[in-house]
Amino acid sequence: MTRLVIVRHGNTFEAGEPPRRIGARTDLPLTATGVAQAEALARHFAANGVTFDRVLSGELQRTRRTADAIAAGQPIETAAFLTEIDHGPDEGQPETAVIERIGNDAITLWETQWIAPEGWEVGAQWRLVAWWEFVARAAETLPHGTILLVTSNGAARFALAAMGLKPGENRAGVKFRTGSYGVVEVGGGADEVVVLDVYPAREEPVGPLAGVSGLDVLRAAADRAHGKPCYWAPDLDAAERIVRGRATDGTIISTLGAGDITRLSDRLVAS
Repeated sequence: MTRLVIVRHGNTFEAGEPPRRIGARTDLPLTATGVAQAEALARHFAANGVTFDRVLSGELQRTRRTADAIAAGQPIETAAFLTEIDHGPDEGQPETAVIERIGNDAITLWETQWIAPEGWEVGAQWRLVAWWEFVARAAETLPHGTILLVTSNGAARFALAAMGLKPGENRAGVKFRTGSYGVVEVGGGADEVVVLDVYPAREEPVGPLAGVSGLDVLRAAADRAHGKPCYWAPDLDAAERIVRGRATDGTIISTLGAGDITRLSDRLVAS
């Protein structure tokens, strides 16, 4: 199994400083407390014998400084999917002003379901694809390795979505605290794959994702499956029929993605 250690950068606000929505356009440094958090993480990993085969960070200095402290001189790769989201018109605004503009319901949807408020640029589609591709390559190239990924809170949510975690299923909700980390183990390979169609949530496909369909994903999965069965399911009903027809006692079923796919696992365990 490949182990991914996902770290949120250290503090960027001093104690008692009013919180603001800080995203990709505001390159804040770590505070003294934030530096101390990063150094504490470095000591923690060293004390537990954790070493990293690769180190990746977002582009902003708060993530790179955190990665620098932990990596102890290792080369750091920059990855766009680890860079924080863009809060649009709410960038740099105090939380009271953000709530006044978009309302508490919009904040709740973002905090619990990763649905971005109007005007925010979160890149949900390309981030999910980037996470899926990264995880697949990491499992192939470092099947027993450990990779450090340093990111920000908004961007980290898509790691959880890509791993198939529904909002609230992990113990900390969908939020990473500053200076905290989570561990995900991936790989081992699936024996069979079922692919459903993809569709936009609140964003239109852009760039290399424009026109990508579930069938394209299926073909890519089949190319990497080394002869293992890959199935096409045009909708949830078809996916449920395929999975029920293939699963036996002891079968482990993992759903990956966001949106309606979470309903499949509910349906499978409900009966």
